Amino acid sequence: MSSSLISAVCIPAVSSTTLSVGEWPSSGLYVVAIGWGTLQEGGSTSTTLQQVTVQTIDSQASTCSSLLNNPQLQFCAGVSGGGKDTCKGDSGGPLMMFTTSHQWVLVGLTSYGIGCARADYPGVYTRVAYYQDWIRITTSGAYSNATSSVSANIDPFSSKASIKFFHNQPLTHLLFLFFSLLLIKIYLS
Repeated sequence: MSSSLISAVCIPAVSSTTLSVGEWPSSGLYVVAIGWGTLQEGGSTSTTLQQVTVQTIDSQASTCSSLLNNPQLQFCAGVSGGGKDTCKGDSGGPLMMFTTSHQWVLVGLTSYGIGCARADYPGVYTRVAYYQDWIRITTSGAYSNATSSVSANIDPFSSKASIKFFHNQPLTHLLFLFFSLLLIKIYLS
């Protein structure tokens, strides 16, 4: 890419052993979703790109387990007590994690939920790591693998760390990321 303002989000680099033994991403990690969905349940679609920071939730947690059709392919993310979530119109959009190697990694695709931002009803996301081999084969490796898929485990928008990614990037950068991820979503469909 020729612009320093545009970069691709990375595909996870997670071993099949890690995927078969436990959840990835693990529970309690900060992740960021972006989209043009509604800002509240029953509301109208946003005219500006929005972001929300949530945390991954253990698939065995009572708030998550009943929502998942297949925990190997899906995971939950939300905030304790509700109040933050993806919503109608965000489906197919990216859920990203900032890593210790200072890269954004696509960990999930917004899938579904019960309402929006309800307490005890987190959002459900497609686990991109499960499809990483398929993505590599289908795209002939034409994507960026993360140097590390280890979460920095910091909330990028409340931290003093120098990762104010969305706040410092122009809308064109975010649009590029979103549409790149949309293409991956189309491949997964």
